[in-house]
Amino acid sequence: YQRRVHGTLSECLFFFAMACLCRCPSLFGPSAPPSPSEDNDQFDEDNTIEIDQAINTIGLGRAHYIVILIMTLNQLAMGMQIINMVFTQQPAVILCHNCTDINIPDELEICQMSSPRYEHQVPSIAAEWNLVCSQQWKLQFASMAFFAGFWVGVGFFGYLCDRKGRRWTFFCTLFGCLLTSFASAMAPFYLIYLIARAATAACYAGWGLASYVLMVELLPAQHVAKAAGVYGALFAAGECLVPLIAYGVPEWRGVVSITTLFALPFAFYFWKCPESPRWLLSTGQRKQAQRVLADICRTNNVAPLAAYLKPSLPAEHPGSLLSIVRHPALLKTTVSQMYLWFCASFLYYGLSLNVGSLAGGLHLTAFIAAVVEIPSCLAIPFVLDCLGRRRALVLTYQVAGLCCIMFVLLPSLPWLATPLAMYGKFAITAAYTGIYVWTAELFPTDVRSVSLGVCSQAARVGGITAPLVLLLSDTTSVPFLIWGLSGLVAALMCLLSRETHKQRRFNTVQEYVCYMHTPELEVCPELCPEQEMEVCPEQEVD
Repeated sequence: YQRRVHGTLSECLFFFAMACLCRCPSLFGPSAPPSPSEDNDQFDEDNTIEIDQAINTIGLGRAHYIVILIMTLNQLAMGMQIINMVFTQQPAVILCHNCTDINIPDELEICQMSSPRYEHQVPSIAAEWNLVCSQQWKLQFASMAFFAGFWVGVGFFGYLCDRKGRRWTFFCTLFGCLLTSFASAMAPFYLIYLIARAATAACYAGWGLASYVLMVELLPAQHVAKAAGVYGALFAAGECLVPLIAYGVPEWRGVVSITTLFALPFAFYFWKCPESPRWLLSTGQRKQAQRVLADICRTNNVAPLAAYLKPSLPAEHPGSLLSIVRHPALLKTTVSQMYLWFCASFLYYGLSLNVGSLAGGLHLTAFIAAVVEIPSCLAIPFVLDCLGRRRALVLTYQVAGLCCIMFVLLPSLPWLATPLAMYGKFAITAAYTGIYVWTAELFPTDVRSVSLGVCSQAARVGGITAPLVLLLSDTTSVPFLIWGLSGLVAALMCLLSRETHKQRRFNTVQEYVCYMHTPELEVCPELCPEQEMEVCPEQEVD
C-alpha cells in the first residue's frame, strides 16, 4: 500500500513538473511583458523587420551560446561513431600453428592450406565472426553499408527536417541513434551487425543535419563560420577519443557501447531546445517565430524587438526538390555543390580509413590523423572570412589534391608518406568544414535542409566509394592518385557557385529567384508577389 501511494505521489509530481515546463513561456529565462515581437493578435505592416535584421539586432548572447554548445557537442558523439569502425572492423591477423618450417608462410598461403589452423590477435568483428581469407571482404562491405545508411538518412531526414521542423527531427533521430547503436553493440552475428550499423548511420546523419541547420539559422550571419569551426573541431575531438578508448578497451563491443554513451545526455535538452525562427517564418508561423525571438531576447537580457517580423513569400513546395529543379540557377548550384561534397567525403574518409597502411602503430597513427583536424577546423573560419567562401575552398581542395599526388610522385621517400597524408588530411578537413558553411548560405530556408541532405547524400557516395577504392587496389599509390585528381577537379568546380560572404540570405525560393533576377532592388519581394512571378524578369543570374 505504501509503495502504491508513493508511486501515485511520484506520478503526480512528475506530471506537475511537466505541466510547468510546458506552460513556461520562456525557453531559458523568466517571463517579461509582451512586446510587438511576440504579439499574437496584432500586426502593423508599417512596423516590420526582416528576419535577418531581427537576428542581427539581437546579437550573440547566452541563448546562442547554449545552442552552440549543445549542437556542436553532438559532433563529439558522431565523430566517435564514424571512426570506431577503424578498430571494430580491423582485419584479423592469422598465425599458422601446424607449420614446421621456420619461415612462416604469408596469409595467402595459410588460407590456401587444406585445413589451416589460425588464431586472431585483434578483438574485432573479424576475430569474433571469422571474417578472414575468403570472408575478409565483409569488413569493407560493413563500411560501405554504414555510409549507405548515411546516404539514406540524410535524404529522408533532410526532407523531414524541412517538413516537420528542425527540433522534431533532432530528437527523433537522437533516440534512434541510441537504440540502433546499442543494437549493433549487442549483435549476435554479422547480418544483424550490418543492419544495425546502417540504421545507426541513417539516424546519426539526420541528427547531425538537424543540429547544424538549427544552429546556423539561430545565429547572426557573421558568427556562422566560427560556429562551424567549433562544430568540426568537436567532431575531430571525438575521433581523438576513439584510439584512447580502443587502447583501454580493446574488445569491439565495449568500444561501440562506450562511444554510444556520449549521445545519451542530449536527450535531457528536449524541454529547452528552441525551434528555428527562420523555419517557422518560412512555413507561415510568424507568431511562433516572434515568440522564439522574444524568448531569446529575454535570455540574452536585451531589449525586445520593437517591430513585427515581415512575413516571407509563401514557399512553393517546402522541403521539395521540385523547387530547386524548376530554377536553373539553383539547379546548377546544387550539382556543383554535390560534387564538392562528394570529393570532400571521398578524400576525407579515404585518408581516415587508410591510416592502418601508414608507418607507425594503428592507435598512434589514428590519433595523430584526428589531432591534425582540430587546428584545421579552428583556422578555416578565419580563412573563410578573409578570403571569402569560394576562394578559401579553392585553396583547400588544391592543397589536398596536390598532397595526394605528391605522395604518388615521391615513392622513394617513405619518410615523407605520413607527413604528406597528414597535410592532405588537414586541408580536406578544412574544405569539409567550409563546405558546410557555404552550402547552408547558398540555399533559401525552405529548401535548406533538403539541399544539405542532397549534398550530404553525394558525400555518402564518396564515403561508400572510399573503402571500395581501397578494396580494389593492391597498391597504396593508386588510391592516392585518384584522391588527388578528384581534389583538383573539385577546386575548379568551386568556381560554378556564387560567393555568399556578407551577402543576403533568403527565406524562400520565391525570394531567392526574384532577388537574383533584380539584385539592384532592395524591395524585390514586394514587387514580385507570388501571383506575378510569371512576369518577373527571366534573366538567370549565377
